[in-house]
Amino acid sequence: MQESLLRLHRWREELNGEDLGFGYDEYAPQVKHHYPEAYAVFGQAYLHLYRVTGDPAYLGWAKSSAGWLVRNPSPRYRNLSWGLPWRWDRWEAPADLSYLITTALVGKFLVQLFEATGETVYLDGCRSVAKWIVDENGYTESGDGVLFFYANHPPLRFPVLNPSVVASCFLARMAAIIGEPHWRDLSERGFGYAARSQNPDGSWHYSEERRFPDSFHTALVLEALQDYLRLSPGNPSIQRCLERGLSFYRRRLFTRNGRGMEVLPPWHKRANPLFLYRKHVSGKIRSAPARLWSYGAAVRLFAKQGAGSAFHRFCLDLLAHVLEDFQLPNGAFRYRMQDERTFVRHEAHIMDGLATMLEEEQRRARSQDPETDSCATRSCML
Repeated sequence: MQESLLRLHRWREELNGEDLGFGYDEYAPQVKHHYPEAYAVFGQAYLHLYRVTGDPAYLGWAKSSAGWLVRNPSPRYRNLSWGLPWRWDRWEAPADLSYLITTALVGKFLVQLFEATGETVYLDGCRSVAKWIVDENGYTESGDGVLFFYANHPPLRFPVLNPSVVASCFLARMAAIIGEPHWRDLSERGFGYAARSQNPDGSWHYSEERRFPDSFHTALVLEALQDYLRLSPGNPSIQRCLERGLSFYRRRLFTRNGRGMEVLPPWHKRANPLFLYRKHVSGKIRSAPARLWSYGAAVRLFAKQGAGSAFHRFCLDLLAHVLEDFQLPNGAFRYRMQDERTFVRHEAHIMDGLATMLEEEQRRARSQDPETDSCATRSCML
């Protein structure tokens, strides 16, 4: 895994240098753009590598990502926020519209960078991000729960769970740092909405429009629940929600040998949401092999499970599959099993997944052997 990470790093460095998030995307494959999500997720990966190795070069790459992000927010808003660099014609969404998922992922990265460095410029950025989420993007009340908007743009105010819980987790982290009670309350209610919207089998629909579970966005929901419980342990309803969700995700969106599936396969007995979607929308939806970022999100999620757990053992099988079948000779990873194209956001997510796994494995090794010299441990990891 270490060598695979280094090869991916070298490929990325050669591809775009200081412009870590510059490249092609599956939704705009003809023109290179700067993708804020890729800057944030690559930056997060380099933070993991810095914490593992102590090498200041990796911290430098993380700061380079943050610098680009802080210099290039959407000009549409008072506070810091980011979106996609192209117009989304389906929703009549302009290129400078900010999206909750992108902005929350950037916030997640910036708050970790602040925790790693103590530099207040990053905390100031996080405050601005939190203000954008609450005051400029906004949310809707749902009973005693809260759902943050996908984007503050009339066609995009329909319920989508994954950005809402990622944003809720970011607000919880910020509330823990600066003691803002309103953000803490919104975060708790955001996770309350997630618990109540879970399906009986442990899944969540992607949205009210697309009423079926998919691999990548389910992983984002589960990771946010998991991270929230690390901040606020002892919440039984959220713990049950996470356990049921992990069970569904592992059993229904992966094969036993670690092959991922994009959506709930239609041959499963309880695939009614997918059957309904097929019947009423196109009749052509089927469970394609998972895309690369789904694997990155899965490794990142399962890496945080306890050593020896079934999820952790499965993560090792999943990792072996990805490293053997997805990495190309040049160090990048293929987009799908039968598609060797490379897209910058997907590469960012797989790098972050691998780097998360590396850091979690080091943390476990050090906790089991407290006499181990940390410098020696770091030097052997990369």
